[in-house]
Amino acid sequence: VDKCPVAEPPKILGKTLEAPNFSPDKDLVVTFSSDVSDANRCIEVKVSDPDAFKQDDNFKENITIKAIALNFKKDISGILPTITTKLLTDIDSIATFKICFDQCPYIEDGPFQIGIVAFDDACSQPLFDTLKITVNMTPPPNENVRFITPSANVFATVREGETKVWDIFARDGVSDTDPIIESVYTDGFNLADVGMELKRSISPNGEYRAQLIWDTRCDVYDFSRKTSFEIKIKLEDDDPCDYIHPAVLTFKLQIIFNDHDPIIDSDLTFNNRERRVDGLKRKLNESLHFNVLGTDLDNDFLVLSAKGIGFNMANYNISFPGDQKNSPVSSVFNWDIACDNVNLDVKDEFEFQFIVVDDQNRCGLYRADTLNVSVKLYPQDNLGPKLFVTNLNPSMTLTADNTLDVTLGQQIELDVAALDSILAQADMLHLELLGVTTDGTVPPQGYSFTPSDALNEAHGIFKWNPDCSIFANDDYENNYTFTFLAIDDRCFNEKADTIKVDIKIKDVDGGDTDFKPNNFISPNGDPWNEFFAMVKVDPNTGELVSILPKDNCTGRFVEISIFNRWGKKVYSSDSRDFKWYADGEASGVYFYLLTYSDKEYKGLINVRY
Repeated sequence: VDKCPVAEPPKILGKTLEAPNFSPDKDLVVTFSSDVSDANRCIEVKVSDPDAFKQDDNFKENITIKAIALNFKKDISGILPTITTKLLTDIDSIATFKICFDQCPYIEDGPFQIGIVAFDDACSQPLFDTLKITVNMTPPPNENVRFITPSANVFATVREGETKVWDIFARDGVSDTDPIIESVYTDGFNLADVGMELKRSISPNGEYRAQLIWDTRCDVYDFSRKTSFEIKIKLEDDDPCDYIHPAVLTFKLQIIFNDHDPIIDSDLTFNNRERRVDGLKRKLNESLHFNVLGTDLDNDFLVLSAKGIGFNMANYNISFPGDQKNSPVSSVFNWDIACDNVNLDVKDEFEFQFIVVDDQNRCGLYRADTLNVSVKLYPQDNLGPKLFVTNLNPSMTLTADNTLDVTLGQQIELDVAALDSILAQADMLHLELLGVTTDGTVPPQGYSFTPSDALNEAHGIFKWNPDCSIFANDDYENNYTFTFLAIDDRCFNEKADTIKVDIKIKDVDGGDTDFKPNNFISPNGDPWNEFFAMVKVDPNTGELVSILPKDNCTGRFVEISIFNRWGKKVYSSDSRDFKWYADGEASGVYFYLLTYSDKEYKGLINVRY
C-alpha cells in the first residue's frame, strides 16, 4: 500500500493594489470610497506551498482558492478571478490572484468580512490556509423615494354613489433619476371588484404620478360583504445596489350607504329602540300577547319573523305569523300557556328573538334589527282542597276533632267531602282512603270506601258495621284511625289535604247488675202477671223492655228452660223475647235455667191462679 508523503499546508498573503509588499498579517483591512473605479476596487493575494519543492511530490503542488462570507449570507463567488487554480513547481512556486469587489457593499451599513481560503491537493486530505479580509465600502450615492402628495396616510369615508379621486405624486431624490417600481397590496380584495382603479400616469424617471379612483355605485359593485378597505402603495427606486427603502402610502377607506337600517319595536315598553325586554312573568294557563312592529325610513321591503332561542315555538303552541311587505310590517305574538305544553321541571325560562330584515334594498346589503324578549313561567296559584267529614248515622256523635265512639252493633256511615278553593279555575279532585292504623292487634275488616274523582267537589261514603272479629286476646275495645286524602290536579302546583277520623269501638256491655227477673205470675185472665218473661215496664214510655244481659262478643243468649218441681222440663225457647203463660200447668213452684254461651242463670217462678 502506498504511503502518503508528509505534507505542509499552503500559505496565503494579501495586500492592497497600492501596497508594495504582501503583509504577513492574516487579517487584511481595506477601504474603498464610492468613486473608486471598478479596476481599482481590488486586492491581491499570493499563495505558495512548500510541497512544490519536495521530491516526494515530484516538485509540484496544485493549489486552489475560494471565497466564503463570514458575517453575512450571500454568494460571493463573483469576487474571484476566472481561474482559481494553479500548479506550483519548484521553478514557478508562487500563484497570484486578484480579488475584485462590486460597487455595492454586501452589507448596507457597516463593513463586511470575507475569507479567502487556499487549499492544496495533499494526500490524504487537502491542507489549507485562510486570509480574513474586512472591507469598508461606501455605496454609490442614492436618495430614497418619498411621497409628496399626499404626504401622509389617507383616512376617508365616501358616500355610496360618489366617485372619489386621489392624486398621488412621489419623487426620488433631486439628483436621482432612478426608475420607480410600484407595488400595490390590499387587505384581501381586488380593486376592480369594488370599483377601484390605480391609474398611473406616464412620468420621467425619478417621478411617480398616479390617481386612485373609487366608483362607489352599489348597483354596479357589490359591497354586501365588505365596506371597509385598506390599500397600501409601495414605491421603490431602482438604485444600483437594490437596497430596499420603500415609501409606503396607506389608504383606509370606508363606504357610507345612503339607505337606513330597519328598526324593530314592540308595545311591551315605551322605548322604541329597545334591544331586550326582560322580566316578563306569566303563570301557567295565562296568556301572553303583544305586538311587534318593523319600520324602515327608505320604505324598503321588510321581512319580520321570530324564533325561540334553544327551542321550537311550534312545540309550545306559540303563534307569531310574521309579516313581509314594504315598510311598515307588524305581527301579533300570542301564547296561551297551557299546562299540557310546558314542563316547568325541564324548562321555565323562554327567550324569543324577533328580527326584521332588509336585504332587498338597492345595494343588496343585509340589514337587520333584533329584539329579544325573555319570559319566566311560574305555577298557577293554588289554595288546595279542603276535606270535611259528616256523620250520617244520627244514633252516634262525631265530635269536632273527628272522633267517633261506637258500640259494637252500630252502623258507621260517614260522608267524606273534598271541596276545592277555586282561583279562576276549578281543579279535578281525587279522593281516596290513604290508610288506617290501629293501637290493637286486629286490623279492621269489612269496611268500604270507593275513591272518587270529580271537578271541584268530590264525595265518598265510608261504611262499616264492625263485628266481633275485630277483638282478640280478651281485649274488647279497639281504636282505629282512618286517614283520607284529597289531591287536586293543578299542574306543577298540586296541593293536597288529609283528614283523620278516629273510631273507638267497644263491645256491648253484657253486665247483669240490673238483672232482677220477676218470680211470680198469675195467669188467671186478668191484665196482670199473665206470663213469665225477662222484661220490665219502662217508666218513661210504659212499654215493656228486656232486662236480659245483652249479647256481646263474650257471651250470647242460648235458651230458657223451665222445670216443674219434679224436674220435668215444661217449657223451653231460644228466643230472647220468650213469654211463658204456664198453659195447663198447676199452681206451685217452678225452676228456670237461663243459658248463655258463657254462663247460666237459675231462679224460681211461683205460679198462682
